[in-house]
Amino acid sequence: MRRLVIGALCIVLTGHASGQEAITVNKGSWETTLSMVPELTMFGVRQDIDPEFEFTTECWASEEDTRLDVDTIGIDNCDVLDSRGSDNHLSFDLSCKMDDIELVGDALIVVAPDRNSLQGSMIIEGEAESVSIRMIGLFSGHKTGACTG
Repeated sequence: MRRLVIGALCIVLTGHASGQEAITVNKGSWETTLSMVPELTMFGVRQDIDPEFEFTTECWASEEDTRLDVDTIGIDNCDVLDSRGSDNHLSFDLSCKMDDIELVGDALIVVAPDRNSLQGSMIIEGEAESVSIRMIGLFSGHKTGACTG
């Protein structure tokens, strides 16, 4: 499940959290939506970059599929600096590197009490010389029924 893909600017977790926080969802067929909105400014001029969207339907049938933690979620070229969690949410601070620019930010995932839907967000940003980058990611998913096939 879950590699938050950031298109041409690809970003999936390589670091480890300070704790073993994890949240879970129910097994079954899941539809997920990911949107990534990049904001790039060069020499004070905002560049036009189209947002990217990804829609998937997957069978989450194993314990690994339904476990959401910093090791299974993934954000390329990023390290987890700290994580915090409870029964229904997981948040973590990120430090990422994109084309020699250090980006920092955080992510949050919240699971509904019935474990049949989830929402997530991520914001990372940074700047170097005359370039500033901000990435905003939104993730949502819901169980649509039992796995088929």
